[in-house]
Amino acid sequence: MEGVDYFDTYAPVVSWTTVRLMFTLSIILGLKMKKVDYANAFVHTNLKETVYVEFPKDFEQDAQEHNVVLKLNKSLYGLKQAPLAWFEKLCDGLKTQGFCQSTMEPCLFIHVDMICLIYVDDCLFFAQDSLKIE
Repeated sequence: MEGVDYFDTYAPVVSWTTVRLMFTLSIILGLKMKKVDYANAFVHTNLKETVYVEFPKDFEQDAQEHNVVLKLNKSLYGLKQAPLAWFEKLCDGLKTQGFCQSTMEPCLFIHVDMICLIYVDDCLFFAQDSLKIE
């Protein structure tokens, strides 16, 4: 239940103004760009809260008859707090790699020789050298 079992569900996404600015800068400065889509991103994210779910309908009759529930160890798509949990995990990973998060645009991360934009589970990386992005 929102406000009891969990509170924050909002995960920021990069503004289109920032994306357009980075596309323009990449043309002017000759930056290389790579889009990364993290497959099954949400299911790799740990949850802060304890979450229980019911078995899907027609999964196991015995489980349904005995009121058995499942405890989630990781997030799932469709879980309201999943996008924020993924965003926090991705932010931590980028900061560990030496990126600094912009105070004005929370989905803009700057490294010495690279820039990263975040949109849900997709990232756009910009750098002078494509090997640095790899």
